[in-house]
Amino acid sequence: MYWFCGLNDNSEMHKSLYITALKSAYKNTKLTPILLYDGNDIDFQIKVINLNAIIINHRISFHDKPNFIKKEEDWKKTAYGAFLRIDIPIICKQISIEDEYVLYTDTDVIFLNDVVDELKKYNPEYFAICPEFNENDFISFNSGVMLINVNNMYKTYNDFTYFMESNNYNFCAYDQGALQTYYAFKQDKLPIYFNHKTYWNIKENVKIIHYHGPKYDNILNYLNNINETVDYSGLYSMVNKNVWKYYLELYEYYKDL
Repeated sequence: MYWFCGLNDNSEMHKSLYITALKSAYKNTKLTPILLYDGNDIDFQIKVINLNAIIINHRISFHDKPNFIKKEEDWKKTAYGAFLRIDIPIICKQISIEDEYVLYTDTDVIFLNDVVDELKKYNPEYFAICPEFNENDFISFNSGVMLINVNNMYKTYNDFTYFMESNNYNFCAYDQGALQTYYAFKQDKLPIYFNHKTYWNIKENVKIIHYHGPKYDNILNYLNNINETVDYSGLYSMVNKNVWKYYLELYEYYKDL
Protein backbone atom coordinates (compact mmCIF):
# COMPACT_ATOMS: atom_id res chain seq x y z
CA MET A 1 0.00 0.00 0.00
CA TYR A 2 1.21 3.48 -0.86
CA TRP A 3 1.56 6.04 1.93
CA PHE A 4 1.48 9.70 0.91
CA CYS A 5 2.67 12.79 2.77
CA GLY A 6 2.93 16.35 1.53
CA LEU A 7 5.00 19.34 2.58
CA ASN A 8 6.80 22.43 1.34
CA ASP A 9 9.68 24.60 2.52
CA ASN A 10 7.52 26.72 4.81
CA SER A 11 8.39 24.72 7.92
CA GLU A 12 11.73 23.13 8.81
CA MET A 13 9.97 21.42 11.70
CA HIS A 14 7.71 19.45 9.36
CA LYS A 15 10.69 18.21 7.38
CA SER A 16 12.18 16.80 10.57
CA LEU A 17 8.82 15.32 11.54
CA TYR A 18 8.54 13.59 8.19
CA ILE A 19 11.98 12.00 8.50
CA THR A 20 10.98 10.55 11.87
CA ALA A 21 7.64 9.32 10.53
CA LEU A 22 9.50 7.72 7.63
CA LYS A 23 11.85 5.89 9.98
CA SER A 24 8.92 4.49 11.96
CA ALA A 25 7.13 3.39 8.78
CA TYR A 26 10.17 1.46 7.58
CA LYS A 27 10.69 -0.17 10.95
CA ASN A 28 7.09 -1.18 11.58
CA THR A 29 5.11 -1.32 8.33
CA LYS A 30 5.03 -2.61 4.74
CA LEU A 31 4.00 0.78 3.35
CA THR A 32 5.57 2.29 0.23
CA PRO A 33 6.19 5.97 1.05
CA ILE A 34 5.63 8.77 -1.46
CA LEU A 35 6.34 12.40 -0.56
CA LEU A 36 4.65 15.20 -2.49
CA TYR A 37 7.14 18.01 -2.13
CA ASP A 38 6.88 21.65 -3.13
CA GLY A 39 10.33 22.98 -2.39
CA ASN A 40 14.00 23.31 -3.25
CA ASP A 41 15.85 21.89 -0.25
CA ILE A 42 18.37 19.52 -1.84
CA ASP A 43 19.80 18.25 1.47
CA PHE A 44 16.33 17.33 2.69
CA GLN A 45 15.51 15.54 -0.55
CA ILE A 46 18.74 13.52 -0.27
CA LYS A 47 17.75 12.44 3.26
CA VAL A 48 14.36 11.31 2.00
CA ILE A 49 15.82 9.41 -0.95
CA ASN A 50 18.40 7.75 1.30
CA LEU A 51 15.50 6.41 3.36
CA ASN A 52 14.12 4.85 0.18
CA ALA A 53 11.09 7.08 -0.16
CA ILE A 54 9.80 8.33 -3.51
CA ILE A 55 9.76 12.12 -3.95
CA ILE A 56 7.38 13.77 -6.39
CA ASN A 57 8.05 17.46 -6.86
CA HIS A 58 4.64 19.03 -7.19
CA ARG A 59 2.81 22.31 -6.72
CA ILE A 60 -0.94 22.11 -6.15
CA SER A 61 -2.76 22.21 -9.45
CA PHE A 62 -5.08 25.05 -8.42
CA HIS A 63 -2.34 27.44 -7.28
CA ASP A 64 -2.98 29.68 -10.28
CA LYS A 65 -6.74 30.00 -9.78
CA PRO A 66 -7.82 33.67 -9.36
CA ASN A 67 -9.14 33.40 -5.80
CA PHE A 68 -6.14 31.37 -4.66
CA ILE A 69 -3.79 33.99 -6.05
CA LYS A 70 -5.68 36.71 -4.15
CA LYS A 71 -5.13 35.05 -0.76
CA GLU A 72 -2.65 36.52 1.72
CA GLU A 73 0.96 35.45 1.25
CA ASP A 74 1.27 34.06 4.79
CA TRP A 75 -1.84 31.94 4.20
CA LYS A 76 -0.46 30.63 0.92
CA LYS A 77 2.84 29.61 2.53
CA THR A 78 0.94 27.06 4.63
CA ALA A 79 -1.66 26.27 1.97
CA TYR A 80 0.95 25.12 -0.56
CA GLY A 81 1.80 22.28 1.83
CA ALA A 82 -1.59 21.59 3.40
CA PHE A 83 -3.52 21.27 0.15
CA LEU A 84 -1.07 18.84 -1.44
CA ARG A 85 -3.17 15.93 -0.17
CA ILE A 86 -6.04 17.12 -2.38
CA ASP A 87 -3.96 16.32 -5.47
CA ILE A 88 -3.23 12.71 -4.49
CA PRO A 89 -5.86 11.25 -6.86
CA ILE A 90 -4.49 13.10 -9.90
CA ILE A 91 -0.92 12.20 -8.93
CA CYS A 92 -1.92 8.52 -8.73
CA LYS A 93 -3.33 8.72 -12.25
CA GLN A 94 -0.27 10.53 -13.57
CA ILE A 95 2.18 7.93 -12.26
CA SER A 96 -0.09 4.96 -13.05
CA ILE A 97 -0.79 3.79 -9.51
CA GLU A 98 -3.52 1.19 -9.92
CA ASP A 99 -4.28 0.65 -6.23
CA GLU A 100 -7.89 1.39 -5.41
CA TYR A 101 -6.99 2.82 -1.99
CA VAL A 102 -3.98 4.72 -0.68
CA LEU A 103 -3.09 6.09 2.73
CA TYR A 104 -2.37 9.73 3.52
CA THR A 105 -0.99 11.04 6.81
CA ASP A 106 0.34 14.33 8.06
CA THR A 107 4.04 14.47 8.82
CA ASP A 108 3.62 14.43 12.62
CA VAL A 109 2.86 10.74 13.03
CA ILE A 110 4.60 7.64 14.32
CA PHE A 111 3.71 4.17 13.01
CA LEU A 112 3.74 1.69 15.90
CA ASN A 113 2.38 -1.33 14.01
CA ASP A 114 1.80 -2.38 10.45
CA VAL A 115 -1.43 -1.00 9.02
CA VAL A 116 -1.49 -2.49 5.54
CA ASP A 117 -3.41 -5.72 6.06
CA GLU A 118 -6.08 -4.18 8.25
CA LEU A 119 -6.59 -1.11 6.07
CA LYS A 120 -7.30 -3.44 3.16
CA LYS A 121 -10.49 -4.46 4.98
CA TYR A 122 -11.98 -1.01 4.48
CA ASN A 123 -13.51 0.29 1.26
CA PRO A 124 -14.64 3.89 1.77
CA GLU A 125 -16.76 5.55 -0.89
CA TYR A 126 -14.49 8.62 -0.86
CA PHE A 127 -12.26 8.46 2.21
CA ALA A 128 -12.21 7.06 5.71
CA ILE A 129 -11.14 9.15 8.68
CA CYS A 130 -10.98 9.41 12.48
CA PRO A 131 -12.23 12.13 14.83
CA GLU A 132 -10.24 15.22 15.74
CA PHE A 133 -10.46 16.23 19.43
CA ASN A 134 -13.56 14.29 20.55
CA GLU A 135 -13.00 10.55 20.19
CA ASN A 136 -16.66 10.01 19.26
CA ASP A 137 -17.12 12.88 16.81
CA PHE A 138 -16.69 11.57 13.28
CA ILE A 139 -18.44 14.63 11.81
CA SER A 140 -15.72 17.08 12.90
CA PHE A 141 -13.10 14.72 11.60
CA ASN A 142 -9.35 15.08 11.34
CA SER A 143 -7.83 14.92 7.85
CA GLY A 144 -4.39 14.04 9.24
CA VAL A 145 -4.94 10.35 8.49
CA MET A 146 -7.08 9.38 5.49
CA LEU A 147 -7.69 6.15 3.62
CA ILE A 148 -8.46 7.51 0.16
CA ASN A 149 -10.57 5.95 -2.57
CA VAL A 150 -8.47 7.06 -5.53
CA ASN A 151 -11.02 6.61 -8.30
CA ASN A 152 -13.96 8.26 -6.58
CA MET A 153 -11.89 11.18 -5.31
CA TYR A 154 -10.54 11.56 -8.84
CA LYS A 155 -14.08 11.66 -10.25
CA THR A 156 -15.06 14.48 -7.87
CA TYR A 157 -11.73 16.32 -8.08
CA ASN A 158 -12.74 19.00 -10.57
CA ASP A 159 -16.02 19.74 -8.82
CA PHE A 160 -14.35 19.81 -5.41
CA THR A 161 -11.57 22.17 -6.47
CA TYR A 162 -14.18 24.40 -8.17
CA PHE A 163 -16.11 24.38 -4.88
CA MET A 164 -13.02 25.53 -2.98
CA GLU A 165 -12.28 28.26 -5.52
CA SER A 166 -15.87 29.52 -5.54
CA ASN A 167 -15.77 29.75 -1.73
CA ASN A 168 -12.47 31.67 -1.79
CA TYR A 169 -10.81 28.86 0.19
CA ASN A 170 -12.42 30.27 3.32
CA PHE A 171 -12.49 27.07 5.31
CA CYS A 172 -11.32 26.26 8.80
CA ALA A 173 -7.97 24.46 8.88
CA TYR A 174 -7.32 24.69 5.14
CA ASP A 175 -8.14 21.38 3.41
CA GLN A 176 -9.82 19.91 6.48
CA GLY A 177 -12.67 22.40 6.52
CA ALA A 178 -13.12 22.07 2.76
CA LEU A 179 -13.31 18.28 3.00
CA GLN A 180 -15.72 18.45 5.95
CA THR A 181 -18.02 20.79 4.02
CA TYR A 182 -17.99 19.32 0.52
CA TYR A 183 -18.06 15.67 1.61
CA ALA A 184 -20.34 16.21 4.61
CA PHE A 185 -21.88 12.94 5.81
CA LYS A 186 -20.11 11.05 3.01
CA GLN A 187 -17.02 10.18 5.03
CA ASP A 188 -16.45 6.65 6.28
CA LYS A 189 -15.04 5.78 9.69
CA LEU A 190 -11.72 4.28 10.64
CA PRO A 191 -11.05 2.86 14.12
CA ILE A 192 -9.50 5.64 16.16
CA TYR A 193 -6.31 3.67 16.74
CA PHE A 194 -5.33 4.66 13.20
CA ASN A 195 -5.17 8.30 14.33
CA HIS A 196 -4.54 8.23 18.07
CA LYS A 197 -3.85 11.64 19.59
CA THR A 198 -1.24 12.02 22.33
CA TYR A 199 -3.77 13.76 24.62
CA TRP A 200 -6.04 10.68 24.48
CA ASN A 201 -3.75 8.97 27.00
CA ILE A 202 -1.79 5.74 26.49
CA LYS A 203 -3.79 2.89 24.98
CA GLU A 204 -3.10 -0.60 23.70
CA ASN A 205 -3.27 -1.69 20.06
CA VAL A 206 -2.61 1.77 18.66
CA LYS A 207 -1.43 1.70 15.05
CA ILE A 208 -0.59 5.36 14.37
CA ILE A 209 0.27 8.03 16.95
CA HIS A 210 -0.59 11.54 15.78
CA TYR A 211 1.25 14.38 17.52
CA HIS A 212 -1.75 16.59 16.88
CA GLY A 213 -1.25 19.95 18.54
CA PRO A 214 1.93 19.74 20.63
CA LYS A 215 4.88 18.40 18.64
CA TYR A 216 8.07 16.95 20.08
CA ASP A 217 9.71 20.33 20.77
CA ASN A 218 6.52 21.65 22.39
CA ILE A 219 6.28 18.67 24.72
CA LEU A 220 9.97 18.99 25.60
CA ASN A 221 9.46 22.64 26.51
CA TYR A 222 6.34 21.84 28.52
CA LEU A 223 8.12 19.20 30.58
CA ASN A 224 10.98 21.63 31.19
CA ASN A 225 8.62 24.49 32.15
CA ILE A 226 9.67 26.63 29.20
CA ASN A 227 6.97 29.05 28.04
CA GLU A 228 5.98 29.08 24.39
CA THR A 229 4.04 31.47 22.16
CA VAL A 230 1.41 28.81 21.33
CA ASP A 231 -0.82 27.91 24.26
CA TYR A 232 -1.43 24.17 24.45
CA SER A 233 -2.39 24.23 28.13
CA GLY A 234 -5.87 22.85 27.43
CA LEU A 235 -4.44 19.77 25.71
CA TYR A 236 -1.64 19.34 28.24
CA SER A 237 -4.22 19.28 31.06
CA MET A 238 -6.13 16.37 29.52
CA VAL A 239 -3.54 13.84 30.71
CA ASN A 240 -0.83 13.85 33.35
CA LYS A 241 2.83 14.64 32.76
CA ASN A 242 3.83 10.98 32.78
CA VAL A 243 1.80 10.52 29.61
CA TRP A 244 3.58 13.42 27.93
CA LYS A 245 6.92 12.01 29.07
CA TYR A 246 5.98 8.66 27.52
CA TYR A 247 5.18 10.29 24.15
CA LEU A 248 8.34 12.39 24.31
CA GLU A 249 10.53 9.32 24.85
CA LEU A 250 8.62 7.34 22.22
CA TYR A 251 9.27 10.07 19.66
CA GLU A 252 12.93 10.27 20.62
CA TYR A 253 13.33 6.55 20.00
CA TYR A 254 12.24 6.83 16.37
CA LYS A 255 13.90 10.19 15.85
CA ASP A 256 17.25 8.70 16.80
CA LEU A 257 17.01 5.55 14.67
